[in-house]
Amino acid sequence: MKSRKNFLSLNKETEPAGSSVALKAIILIAIFATGIFCTLGSGSKPQSRSKAYYQAKQEAKDRVIVMILACDDSQLQTEIDELNKKIRQHKDKIDRIYKTAYERAQQRGIKGYTFTGTPSERRANREAKENIELLRAERDEYRNEIEIRAKAEGCFTAETKILTEKGHKRIADIKAGDRVLTVDPEGNPATNRVVKTLIFNNNHYYFINEKIKVTAQHRFYTGDGWTKTQDLKIGDKVQLSGGAFEEIISKERFPADLTVYNLHIADNHNFFVSADGKNGYLVHNCGNGGGK
Repeated sequence: MKSRKNFLSLNKETEPAGSSVALKAIILIAIFATGIFCTLGSGSKPQSRSKAYYQAKQEAKDRVIVMILACDDSQLQTEIDELNKKIRQHKDKIDRIYKTAYERAQQRGIKGYTFTGTPSERRANREAKENIELLRAERDEYRNEIEIRAKAEGCFTAETKILTEKGHKRIADIKAGDRVLTVDPEGNPATNRVVKTLIFNNNHYYFINEKIKVTAQHRFYTGDGWTKTQDLKIGDKVQLSGGAFEEIISKERFPADLTVYNLHIADNHNFFVSADGKNGYLVHNCGNGGGK
């Protein structure tokens, strides 16, 4: 492999490539149908809900599906921040309703006051509480998605081939102590020891060039440095084990309940992944180093 200048550069953040949202949304609906927003309407005592509540609940479910498919972590965090603002606004509204009703009771000389309020106050209070419940549930779905992505960090499905000094081997079969092909900071080929293997459960994968199934956070080496899967764009070029670069021509994200794998590599902190055990993509490992 030829030496490359500035081989291990900092990760470049880019906008995520487009995807076939409609098809994947249909799949996601089936997966989420029994689990999403399970906290809504739960509690020790059943409570009556307004018609608007149930309509808003369904709209929130649909919105979560689209957001999780379309957004990266920073976009989800922005949405979480906006939801928190709305929650605070509804809490302030409830406080004002109670304060107004309490002051009115005091003016009437009522002691030991318990909130009853006018019909309009009771309706506004109920609507605010329903909105808070819905907003919290939606916010928690985004938080959970970010947490799942963070735990997985970046991983590959079991059948992914790893290029080792003795040929290719499924990532699910790699053991600590195996030696895999890597690249040193000067861009020269090398072999390094696997320090640790990691296994996670995950709820999605990206299919890159119809070859590699990988989670959102895993980083590929491109001409511009380390780039997360979710940030790869059509037209980006990824480093191959033979020294050339391969263009990204397709990238799709699919929901799935699957086990994924990652490796911690000594020293060079990278390795090669392949669908057929031949020319592999250069990817980062789960440990520090190599531009992380």
